[in-house]
Amino acid sequence: TILLPAAAPADTETEPSAIMPAGFADASMVGGRHILFLDDNDSLVSLFERLLARRGCRVSPFSTAPAALAAVGADPAAFDLVVTDYNMPGMSGLDVARAVRVLRADLPVAVMSGFVDTALSTQAIEAGVRAVIHKADDVAVVCAEIERLLDKTG
Repeated sequence: TILLPAAAPADTETEPSAIMPAGFADASMVGGRHILFLDDNDSLVSLFERLLARRGCRVSPFSTAPAALAAVGADPAAFDLVVTDYNMPGMSGLDVARAVRVLRADLPVAVMSGFVDTALSTQAIEAGVRAVIHKADDVAVVCAEIERLLDKTG
């Protein structure tokens, strides 16, 4: 998909802001969904921010749980999905999921982990997590799982 801003006719001197509707560059205007992505590994945050943006999603990247939760608390309705790493300093991904549920009970949360076992899956269900994503999978597989979750949430 290629999006180009509208151009003013050559014989007018219209301000660009009058030609382009407000929010034109906002991904939600082109069918995107807003994902909060949290991982303490800045390289992974940057990678997934780019990959998900290429898929038309608007991504708010975070590397600390308190900052991510502050963003959800400031505007709980702004997000369509929270994707968080499981193993982080200070708060686990399950702790983040529980805190998100307090802020907005219907906001779906997915937890990513390099090691997924039955215990983690059981604890994730109890924490209200919608999906546990195996981080070691190919990044395309992880992005496809995120897209699947977005499709399920409407």
